[in-house]
Amino acid sequence: MRAGARDADLRADRFCPALREGVVIKEAGMLETLNRADTFVFDKSGTLTHGSPAVNGIEGDWPPDQLLRLAASLERASAHPYAQAIVREAGVRSLQLLHAERLDERPGRGIAGTVEGMQVVVGSASWLLSQGILPPANARIASADMRSSSDSVVHIAVNRRWAGLIRLQDRLREDAGTVVRTLSAYGEVWMATGDREQAASRIAAATGIRRVRAGLLPEHKLGLLQELRGRGRRVVMVGDGANDSAALAAADVGIALASGHAAALETGDIVIVGGRLSQVGEIYKLARRTMRNIRQNLLIALLYNAVMIPLAVAGLLDPRVACVGMASSSLLVVGNAARLRRAAAGRRRRRPA
Repeated sequence: MRAGARDADLRADRFCPALREGVVIKEAGMLETLNRADTFVFDKSGTLTHGSPAVNGIEGDWPPDQLLRLAASLERASAHPYAQAIVREAGVRSLQLLHAERLDERPGRGIAGTVEGMQVVVGSASWLLSQGILPPANARIASADMRSSSDSVVHIAVNRRWAGLIRLQDRLREDAGTVVRTLSAYGEVWMATGDREQAASRIAAATGIRRVRAGLLPEHKLGLLQELRGRGRRVVMVGDGANDSAALAAADVGIALASGHAAALETGDIVIVGGRLSQVGEIYKLARRTMRNIRQNLLIALLYNAVMIPLAVAGLLDPRVACVGMASSSLLVVGNAARLRRAAAGRRRRRPA
């Protein structure tokens, strides 16, 4: 990087509270739009949760390691958190992955391909059902017993026959509840996820989210955003994965966590570097403070023009005094704007290490 560009970045970091806090705002107008927002929609996996799920069990007609090996052989081509969890588990068990070809990944559904001459499908139960792949009776009984479970489930089919399932569980972000409570004071908070209703309900109950849409494909998330905007709501979408990119683009303001998929970062209007969910609440508060600060500065300028100029025109005020008053009003505006920077510095000092 050239020295001049580096110095410019340092100056930007010094004078921009948002950038210093790890928030990149692509357009300044987004702060005004964010200030008017009254509906906040969160993705679940990788947004409200850490996005690093772990395999919690493997069940089916095939041996567990064989199911995991087939699934991981396909999933290593995917960037989805569940796919990465399956591949990690295969590594922990020291399983040798197989060559996969003719891969076909469907966002929100799963992935299919050919492994050693076998047609393998790994994905949601609804996607398998849409292809006419139905679990046998004993598997359906097991699935019925799992309905109260909060685990996420990935099904596996081989040569168009159900072979088994992998259960996964993700950890809730520590600051998710705080963010939801903060934003609930300003509007409605929703969760929109492609996961099972039971897994979504667990996260919703832990964070205090009352409005939940589960089992959504990417186009369904987009439909929810359009539905809310059609009601006259000003919608903020928060997500991190490829499944969220269309919804991020359709929202009034799209906030992408920088730890997520590149597609989400491309379409997000605001990017949170480092993926800290707590910054969603902070940037919303910053938008409100910024707009309040702008209104205060306009009021200061208006008062000067309303009082000083008529007095000077009427000859009741020395023009030199009026000039001093104009400079003083400008200093007041600059000083008032600088309060945003001081407030950000105060929050950093109070933040625990």
